[in-house]
Formats: sequence, C-alpha cells, structure tokens
Amino acid sequence: MNQVPIGTQQYTPQTPLNYYNNGSVVATNPGQQGTVSVSTPGAPQQVYQYPTTSIYDPASKQATSGVNIYIYNPSAIGGPSSNSVANASYGYPAQPAVSAAPVAQIPDTKGLASQPNVSIANTAIAPDEKTEAKDKKTKKVVELTNEYIKTLESYLTSADANVRKMGIVDLIKRYEEDKSRYEDPALSALLNIALQDPKPTNRTLAMGPILAEVAHGDENTIKILQNLQKSDKVYGEEAKMATEAMLKVAQNKVEIPT
Repeated sequence: MNQVPIGTQQYTPQTPLNYYNNGSVVATNPGQQGTVSVSTPGAPQQVYQYPTTSIYDPASKQATSGVNIYIYNPSAIGGPSSNSVANASYGYPAQPAVSAAPVAQIPDTKGLASQPNVSIANTAIAPDEKTEAKDKKTKKVVELTNEYIKTLESYLTSADANVRKMGIVDLIKRYEEDKSRYEDPALSALLNIALQDPKPTNRTLAMGPILAEVAHGDENTIKILQNLQKSDKVYGEEAKMATEAMLKVAQNKVEIPT
C-alpha cells in the first residue's frame, strides 16, 4: 500500500471517503483501503477532488489502487519554498523566482540627475574665471606723454651723433611695442627729424621702421624719402633703401574681419 504524505496528519481508512467534516474522516464503504492526508482543521476549502473515472468502474479497477486526494494550501503556511515543493510533487510546474530588474544609477552632476528632462551631456559648462584671466594677456608700453615726446625730440636734435642714434633706437621701440601707433602724428614728426639726420648711418637706421611696416609716416615723410633717393651715400645703399621705403609709405592699410 502506497502512502502519499500531504499536510501534517495521516490516516489509513479502510473505506473510501464521502465527505470531510471538521478535520475528521468518515468511512462509508468498508473493504476498500487507501491512505488519506488531511490538512490542518479549520481550512475552509474542499479538500477532496473526485476522480474523473469512477472507482467502481470494473475497467478502472486495475488502474486505480487507492484514493487520490489533492490538498491545497491557500493560507501559504510554510512560505514560498513549501508551495514550490508541493507544486512539484503534484505535477504543477514550479514557478520561477521573480527578481526585480536592476535600476541604473545615474551619477548626480551638481544635482542635474534629480531634475526632469535635463540632459547632462548637453549641459553647458560654466567657464572658469581663472582660465579667462590667464587668457587675457597684457603688456607694458611707454605712454606717449608731452614730456616724453619733448625729451625724445631733444635726443634726435642733439649735437652728438651717438645721442641722436640713441633717440632713433628709442623711437623704433615705440613703434614696435604698439601696432596702433602705425600712423601716430607725434611719432611721425619725430621720424621725419630722424630721416634728416646729418649722419648717413643714422638716416638709414631711421628708415628701419618704415621698411618693417610698423611706421607709415605722413606727407612730409614722402618728400624726405624722394630726396634720399638721389643720395649716393653708403655706397648707394641709402638711395636703394629710400626707394623701397617709398613703396611702403604709398600703402594704405585697412582692417578687415578674419
């Protein structure tokens, strides 16, 4: 005789069952043996499931050796593991455990992750003030005050050729340190004085900023250069330099967007 353990109590009645009343088994047909497992008293559900074929049918006597009873546990006593074992024991497919899908965590960048409809990739990055300060480069230049212009003029008109040369070198530096002085009237007047220096080497030195295109001069500069084109000093080099300087002075530079 095969016993099917179900629930917590086991009975071995001698007759098939007709009904279940308050946790007790009542036999109605003596002579028939079978093993019945009953769940805990007090369960409201029907615990006996009638077979699809009659146990009294002669054709099914050999296939039926006892009474089959299925006990369900709606109160879920014993936890999910007990239900899985019971389902597997009685032919029900075990329900796979359902795990929660992992939630991707977005790193919070200055609180942007908590704001709706905000794309961190398209968020503008505030410029660094320190970086902007470093990008702004400055330099020191000599201010063209009246006192400085008069002092430089006194050097260019000195009786000493070396002092005049010092003045010409300083004049060239004023042009080179600031390109906005390309047509400065005060510097143009000093340039004209240097181009008329008594010493030929000083005159050729004064034509340097014109050839470097940092000084433009004025109308008087053009007249002085025209006279220097006839010079035969410095083995004819002064005239050649004056001719080239005339081409630079004829140019008119304008600023355009790049």
